[in-house]
Order: sequence, then structure tokens, then C-alpha cells
Amino acid sequence: MTSEEKKMKKYIKAVKRRLNLPSDSKTRVMNDFISSIQSRREIGKTDVEIIEELGPVANVATELNEQ
Repeated sequence: MTSEEKKMKKYIKAVKRRLNLPSDSKTRVMNDFISSIQSRREIGKTDVEIIEELGPVANVATELNEQ
């Protein structure tokens, strides 16, 4: 695992920890979130670029909690 991949893994875990949703909803939201990240990778974006686009973990978690 590259350092970029490790950084992304930590980012995803941090977002998940900040979700205030029932377990089934959290699973669904995280699956969608990870799919979004994978789609960005497929068009050639690096993990660093993706994290920069998404922004701070707290902001991402807040947005996901509101959806």
C-alpha cells in the first residue's frame, strides 16, 4: 500500500467515525462515498487530489449526515 493509499484509508475511516447515522444508513452512505472516490480514481485523479477536492473530514461528515 502506497503512502497515498494509506492517507485515503485514514481519511475514509475519519469520515466514518464522524457519521451520526444508524448502522444500516452509515453502511449505505459509506458505500456510496467509497464509490464516489473510486469513480474519481478511474478518471485519473490521485488520492491526494481527491482529498483536496473533498475538503476537511468534518465538512464531509457534516454533509453526509445531512443527506
